Parts: sequence; structure tokens; C-alpha cells
Amino acid sequence: MSRPLDSHWNAAKCVLRYLSGTCNYGILYTDIYDVTLAGYSYFDWAGNLDDRRSITGYAFSIGSGVIS
Repeated sequence: MSRPLDSHWNAAKCVLRYLSGTCNYGILYTDIYDVTLAGYSYFDWAGNLDDRRSITGYAFSIGSGVIS
């Protein structure tokens, strides 16, 4: 950014303020559960009747925390 504006600086401060308030959040990985990789996916091929678009989604977890 060759010419940042005050609005850019204000947006950056807002992001930093948010990050400083979420320092203690995170994914807790414990050895209480079996440490296995599990993957789940969902798809709906052209299921929307209005525009015939497809919907997809996925989630992967290791033990007690979702990683993706």
C-alpha cells in the first residue's frame, strides 16, 4: 500500500483489538479421546431449484478438535 488512508489504519486497529481480545481462544487437543483423523463431507449436486447451483462442505477433526 503506497498511500494508506486513515480508514486503513482504523481497520487495522479494529482487527488488532479483536485479536487481543481472543488470545485465550483456541482448539484444545487432549489425549482423553482417541487421536484419530476423521473426515466428513456434504454435497448437494444442483440441489437449489432456483439456480441449480451445487453446495459442498467438509470438516476434518483430530481427536477432540476440528482442524479444517
